Amino acid sequence: MPRIGDYISVYIRAQVAERAEFKCEYCLAPDSQGYSFYKHQVDHVRSLKHRGTSAMDNLAYACFACNINKGPDVGSIHDETGKFVGFYNPRTDTWSEHFRLNLHWIESLTEVGWVTAVVLQFNTPERIASRQSNL
Repeated sequence: MPRIGDYISVYIRAQVAERAEFKCEYCLAPDSQGYSFYKHQVDHVRSLKHRGTSAMDNLAYACFACNINKGPDVGSIHDETGKFVGFYNPRTDTWSEHFRLNLHWIESLTEVGWVTAVVLQFNTPERIASRQSNL
């Protein structure tokens, strides 16, 4: 449940979308008619339950699939190392340092990229098909 003062206004939502150039900041999916049934959403990079805020520096523009898969999580366990690794943070990280688009597959370049791609499910058949017809 949102805390008092955590309401995100229409104005802030518009600023977040514009800053992201109307693309998901995690998987780069465009916020366009026909790409997804659901509109893109404003995501708390560090969720409210983990004491994140609704300040602009903690908000990201996310497609429904990335936002629902990420949920309130901040990272995951890397299968090979067994270490906890934080997710890609669009406010502090550079996308191209952690990912590469290889045709329609989002390739992970780092541990951060790997845990993000796996948990947010970047490369499911449905999401690859969407990229094939929209990117």
